[in-house]
Amino acid sequence: MIVTKKMRSLGTALAPLLLALMAPALAAAAGKPPARLGFVHASKGLLTLTAVALAVIVCTAGWRFFGPLEAKLERLARRHVLTMLTVGLLPLALRALLLPVMPAPEPQTHDEFSYLLAADTFVHGRLANPAHPMAVHFESMHILVRPSYASMYPVAQGLMLAAGWRLFGHPWAGVWISIGLMGAAICWMLQGWVSPGWAFLGATLAAMRLGIFSYWMNSYWGGAVAAFGGALVLGALPRLLRKSSWRNAAWMGPPWRCSAWLAGLFVARPPAYSWSEDYCRPAP
Repeated sequence: MIVTKKMRSLGTALAPLLLALMAPALAAAAGKPPARLGFVHASKGLLTLTAVALAVIVCTAGWRFFGPLEAKLERLARRHVLTMLTVGLLPLALRALLLPVMPAPEPQTHDEFSYLLAADTFVHGRLANPAHPMAVHFESMHILVRPSYASMYPVAQGLMLAAGWRLFGHPWAGVWISIGLMGAAICWMLQGWVSPGWAFLGATLAAMRLGIFSYWMNSYWGGAVAAFGGALVLGALPRLLRKSSWRNAAWMGPPWRCSAWLAGLFVARPPAYSWSEDYCRPAP
């Protein structure tokens, strides 16, 4: 890329403006306690301005630094397994570093409490809890109270929360782990469709967008578990079309295996459900 004089002049003119825009955002983020949504939105704005500022720096400084960096990233992208590990671990490391200012979230919605009920049920070795004798007085959104006390949702998200709860002592650890699995799976999926460099870039963008400030990471709603299953199916498809082998068939081969993965997606992110007093059924 050749940096022209006009581009340098534009960068020089925009740099003070960007700094002026970033200063109030920094002051706002530092001037009050970071509520979950408030800090997330302020951080998104800061990241956007930082990205624009980085583009300005590229225009003004040229590729003396970014050219060698791009070459190193291209070499990394050719090592598929290492690239998957990098994409999977990067959002986990960054989100862990933000824990002092963005701790594990508190549940706020009916859906989150329902998923946490499922996780608590699984952690205690049960598939469902006995119905309370006065269940009619304890009815709540997205929770079944008859014939047993349980979450109305399919089990995938609850199982992931339960795994994190069991391994690290907190259900949010399951959300954290699922984001890493999702990033690695998306990278593997894109490696089957596009060149290694574009797969690395696309997977990194997806993992950073969904794995740092998205509600997929900062709530118990989920999303990453279903994305993980979808990435496995879509990643196996191009490999199977190019070459029929037992490795590709292990992910999506004969119809019964494909059906198993689709069933896994169903228990992770089912179609819309309608709630009734005693049971849930698929909406017509």
